Amino acid sequence: MKNFRVFRQFVCGSLAGVSVMFMVSCGSSKQAQNDAMMMQMMQMMQQQQSQGQQQKQKEDNGYGAEIQKTETELYAEQAPGKRSAANGQAFTKEAAEQLARANARAKYAEAIEAAVISAAKTVYGEISMFSADDKNGEMGTDGNQKQATMVQSVAQQVIAKTNVVKTQTFRAKNNRYTVFVCLEYDGKVEELAANIAQQVKQRVSDKDRSRIESDLQKFEEEVKFELFKNKQQ
Repeated sequence: MKNFRVFRQFVCGSLAGVSVMFMVSCGSSKQAQNDAMMMQMMQMMQQQQSQGQQQKQKEDNGYGAEIQKTETELYAEQAPGKRSAANGQAFTKEAAEQLARANARAKYAEAIEAAVISAAKTVYGEISMFSADDKNGEMGTDGNQKQATMVQSVAQQVIAKTNVVKTQTFRAKNNRYTVFVCLEYDGKVEELAANIAQQVKQRVSDKDRSRIESDLQKFEEEVKFELFKNKQQ
C-alpha cells in the first residue's frame, strides 16, 4: 500500500512537470512566431520607405519621374524594322483602339519612307529617280511631290501586310481610355527589304531602272540596315 502511494505521487509529479514544460514550450513557440511576424513587418516597412526615398530622389533630379515604357512598346522594340507601337486616347475603348492603330500605321509608314530615302541616297547618291514619271521617264515640275507620292505608295504596300499582335488597354479615373497597339509585318525583315526594293524598281522610269538593278542587292541591304535603326522612341 505504501509503495502504491509512492508510485502515485511519482506519476502525479511527472505529469505536472510535463504540463509545465508543455506550457513553456507553447509559450516559447508563440513568442517566436510573434517575433518573426514583427521582424517581417519591420522589413516590409523599411522596404517601402526605401522605395519611397528612391522615387523621391528620381523626382528631385530636376527632370521629374522617369516614364516607363509599356509592355507593348517593349515588345515592338524586340523586332525593330517589322514592328511598330503607338497609342490612342478617347472616351470609348473602340475609338481609342482605332486611333492607336492609325498612329501605329503612320509611325511605321514614316519609318519605311525614311529608310527608302536614306538607302537611296547612300547607294545611288540621290533620289531624283523617284521623281521621274513611270511611263516616259520625264522629270516633272512637281518632282518633290512625285518623290513623296512614290515613296508613300511603297510604304502603304508594306502597311497593308501588317497585323495587330499585341494590345494593352488602360482606363483613367475620368473614364478616358488609352490603348497601346503593336503592328507587325507579316514576314521577315529580309523579305520586307527585298519587297521594298522590288517595288521601287517597278515604280521608277525605264531610264533609271537599270541603275536600280545594278546595285539592287546593296540597296536591299541598306534598306534593312535603316529599318533596324528605326527602333521605337
